[in-house]
Amino acid sequence: MKKCPFCSEDIQDAAIRCKHCGADIAAAEVAAAEAEFSDGLGWAIGGFFGIVGAAILGYVAYRVFASGQRGAAVFIGGSAAVYLIVAPLASRLGDVFRKYASPDVIVARNASDLASQKLFWELGPQCIAPVAAFVVIVLALSNMMPLQEVLHATFSSAPATTTQVAQTSDEPVSVTAAPVEADNRAAQVAAQQQAVTPPNPAQHAVDQEATAPVSTAPASPAAPAPEVKEVQSAATATAAPVAPEKAVIEASFDCGKAASKIERLICSSPDTASADVRLAKAYAAAKAKSADVNALKAQQVEWMKSDRNACTDAVCLLKVTEDRIQKLSSL
Repeated sequence: MKKCPFCSEDIQDAAIRCKHCGADIAAAEVAAAEAEFSDGLGWAIGGFFGIVGAAILGYVAYRVFASGQRGAAVFIGGSAAVYLIVAPLASRLGDVFRKYASPDVIVARNASDLASQKLFWELGPQCIAPVAAFVVIVLALSNMMPLQEVLHATFSSAPATTTQVAQTSDEPVSVTAAPVEADNRAAQVAAQQQAVTPPNPAQHAVDQEATAPVSTAPASPAAPAPEVKEVQSAATATAAPVAPEKAVIEASFDCGKAASKIERLICSSPDTASADVRLAKAYAAAKAKSADVNALKAQQVEWMKSDRNACTDAVCLLKVTEDRIQKLSSL
């Protein structure tokens, strides 16, 4: 004996229709089996998307952690764990939407159109909902941190021979040497002028009489000729005007690889580039003295996102950078 699912009266196990209420027991059992299969399929689809999405975010978190950006890695890894739970729930919501929104009659132009519409209403909502949840999580991460700059700094390959450290949104602490080419050039020109300046003949003769021993050997008249010619040639070369060299702009990163809008703005003038170098030094000094390095990193990332990256011209960038240098120096 078994209970009728409609009136709860006792009926035979092999009964296909209830003798009390007349309900179709076989159709009800088929409908219950289909509902159970649909629920299981929804959970399976959600679990699949959850594993794939969590694996993607987990790999990104691993690469970010390996690059030294631990704070960003914690955010991305936590998002991977959250998505592993959210994806099955999103798939179940998609299945609920499918049950209430699926049409009773499908109008199709041909057999392939009919098959595609049936496939969509069988699996489409359960697949679309987890993907939408993944997009929402990525957008939330991009709002909490400069995700584009973090990924660019993590996955971009730098040359093996470089001695500079590329600036990232999490820890821009690279320091480059101050330009000394102008000083070296001036020293070279002064040394060259001193080398080719002919000495005073009278003074030279007096020095020779005072220091050189008396010799009776006849002097060779042809010996001074090459020296005079060499001195004249060098003097002519020195008199030629030296073309001024173009000023070299060096920031705390390689300006030749500036990719983002803010990096190009930093490298647009010597003043902004010099301020960026001084900012990197002030940040490194503040981090060395800070008792809570993670908090300092978070403040620096927030400043870059809210103040520095909002600038559209060199005047604004120079002002906010100088303010940040003063604040870091006072820590």
